[in-house]
Amino acid sequence: MRQILRDFCNDHTQYGTLLKGVQTAGSTGTEIVVGYFVDTQGDDIIIVFPTQRIAEERVQKRFVPMLESPALRHWIESNRYAVSKESIDLVHCTIYPAWPSASALASRPARVVILDEIDKYPSHAAEAECVDLADVRTTTYQHRRKVIKLISTPQQ
Repeated sequence: MRQILRDFCNDHTQYGTLLKGVQTAGSTGTEIVVGYFVDTQGDDIIIVFPTQRIAEERVQKRFVPMLESPALRHWIESNRYAVSKESIDLVHCTIYPAWPSASALASRPARVVILDEIDKYPSHAAEAECVDLADVRTTTYQHRRKVIKLISTPQQ
């Protein structure tokens, strides 16, 4: 996992895909990558989860505690810090939790887009459509973009 995270965080890597088995720390890897970009880059981040419920749960149970940790706390010590269903506003950037829908992915430029557990997206949300929308969200950052796809279980 260490080398995978190094590759995702490398300045020259624009696209990455991780095909992982069940319970192999892929979601934890997502949190590490987000923590890295929050602490070192300061660019907006969109994280696409399979459903709105999962997005809200992961924000409250995983991302908020990570951001309130001693290592990242300095990015939330301001009156700008706020957590809502739509965003986590930090001192220097915003994290947007999203889910596979055109409205959730619309109109937000972001340098980093992470598509988590793509294989669990609802059947009505075409995977290609979500990936294409994610790519469009990074257009502003042409040569610095990051689009990371995490696929949780190998497909037959």
